[in-house]
Amino acid sequence: MKLIRLSNLIINFFLVILVVVSIIGAIVVLPTIIGRSSKLIVLISIVLIMLIAFIGTYWGKSVYLAKKIRKFIVLNKRVFLVLFFLVTILWQFMIVMSLAGSTTWDPSIIVRAAAGHSYWVKDYFSFYPNTLLLLFFEHFVYIVAGHPRLITLTKILNIINLLLLDTSLLILFSSLKKTFGKKISVVSAFFFWTLIVISPLIAIPYSDIWALFFSTITLAMGYRVIRTSNFGKKGYLCLGLGTLLAISYLVKPSLMVYMVAWILMGFVEMTNRKISKKHFFILIIFVILPLIIIPVFNSAASHTSLVKVEKERAMTLTHYMAMGLAQGGGYNEQDVLLNEKIKDQSKRNQMNINLIKERLHEKQVLGYTKFLFNKQISNTSDATFGWRNDGGEVGFLIPYSNSKNPLIAKIQKTYVSDTSGKDWSGNSLIVQSLWIVVLLCILATLPNSQIEVQLLKYVVSGGMIFLLLFEGGRSRYLIQFLPFITTLAGIGFVNIVEIFKNNIYYIRNVRKDEC
Repeated sequence: MKLIRLSNLIINFFLVILVVVSIIGAIVVLPTIIGRSSKLIVLISIVLIMLIAFIGTYWGKSVYLAKKIRKFIVLNKRVFLVLFFLVTILWQFMIVMSLAGSTTWDPSIIVRAAAGHSYWVKDYFSFYPNTLLLLFFEHFVYIVAGHPRLITLTKILNIINLLLLDTSLLILFSSLKKTFGKKISVVSAFFFWTLIVISPLIAIPYSDIWALFFSTITLAMGYRVIRTSNFGKKGYLCLGLGTLLAISYLVKPSLMVYMVAWILMGFVEMTNRKISKKHFFILIIFVILPLIIIPVFNSAASHTSLVKVEKERAMTLTHYMAMGLAQGGGYNEQDVLLNEKIKDQSKRNQMNINLIKERLHEKQVLGYTKFLFNKQISNTSDATFGWRNDGGEVGFLIPYSNSKNPLIAKIQKTYVSDTSGKDWSGNSLIVQSLWIVVLLCILATLPNSQIEVQLLKYVVSGGMIFLLLFEGGRSRYLIQFLPFITTLAGIGFVNIVEIFKNNIYYIRNVRKDEC
């Protein structure tokens, strides 16, 4: 058995377990959401699922209605695209202007620090140095914008979020079209657009959207490296990819999962075919580059005059592991306070190791298995990606002003009112239904063993495992992996359509001949 097939079997084993648990969790929350949804939202969700099924079944066939719809869309393709982007951008601007506000958690701490205002966690940037790159960028925006008020700065940062999301969508579509073809690129882009591009999360200036942006670029550049046969060009692309991975790590450390996936796939490729010393040298540079850039940046950032940074106060990896074992595996204030009290890093690290051992001992094997099952559901079941899970529901996002404009007031009521809850007043039913479709489509990629597809499987599985081992407890952390998830789902959807078409062909032709 070739190593590439063995690799696919191994990663499929983990992928199936993780995704099946996610599907169970995503389905379990549906009745609660349906109970809060309006009749219109339920109807739209049903129509959306039926439309997806119709397109998948009849798009390439000579069914009269499908033929007419396809012809109409093809003839008016440019008009539809222009309208699509105009409506998308208009909706995004409405969200930005309606929901721009403050939070009682990390985003507002960083925005306030960037603007030179006081913030409520004294040594925040010492504890969480991974937020420094975002802080420097937001401070740069603050200076370029002419030192605006917080409300204006927040709106500017949200508009940057808008640009990052829309650019990510275009990059993803373009890259997938060159790598997999038009069908997969269209389906993946649709999943991506529905789940995140038009999401209200655009109104929160935090690292999640930046992480997603860098994920998209690294995915696109990685596929370009695979497609390129020219050694010189491949070398430059790998240098760029290594640099991007370093930046990605500084935005969200968990994005190093992509680098691990690349190393594993590189090893598989090297054992399946002869790789020259030059190519091996490129791989070494690709690995070493982030290991140089990251400590250099951290060293320089620790000397900033913008905020106080004490390197020895930084939260250790063991802290996030210990927190990932507490209660639901998410943010644990008690753990944080314990770590803040101990200034000596080695003592703090030892305390966290003791906590890890203690919590694992308490759970035992069966208890830990049950814990991981429940945590995987918490990490991946929610298609709103953790809306109102941080800062206490009310403190998650507080608009700077309550508008009297009926449309804006409606948006605020839907997403951030006292009654809106974590499911957008029941309006999340549409994306929740689509999220279940996305997860099901991922399972349809199991037979695909190409390097390009296995890379996605390793990142998606690796990302989910990372969130199981470290702090998780909410699906907001999945945002950074959405380009990989939606691409894998797009491949799976096209696989399902092709299988269905082949079965229909067999029934109509082969069985007819047998009769």
